[in-house]
Amino acid sequence: MLRTSAGKGFAGVVVEDPRIDALVRRLIRALRWAGPFELEFIKTPGRPHLLFEMNPRFPAWVDFPSQLGCNLPASLLEQLLGGTPDKLAPCEAGRMFIRHSVDVLGDIADLAELASTGERTEAPLLTFSRRP
Repeated sequence: MLRTSAGKGFAGVVVEDPRIDALVRRLIRALRWAGPFELEFIKTPGRPHLLFEMNPRFPAWVDFPSQLGCNLPASLLEQLLGGTPDKLAPCEAGRMFIRHSVDVLGDIADLAELASTGERTEAPLLTFSRRP
């Protein structure tokens, strides 16, 4: 995960590391965890992985694996509804994502109309501009 100076993740890459897999499996068993979670590790060359954060929720980048055939929220929903979810596709090492921002501009009156009626039929509601 690449981070901004404020500590926010803006990019990530799938890695294949059996040591992380084994560590995560041991942690899940020890906690008897069931449900979504996010683990964040720091890896310094020549040293073992260091777990520095655990969040009991899907991560902000949860859409990334779904684009690779590993839709974690859909699988959880299927389980919660009493079904048997399809086996999740593995995420291939080397696949990556980059988060970017786009400014969305518009008139507040148009947004209010859309929010209250569910429709906006005249001028375009929003225009997009890319940051320089």
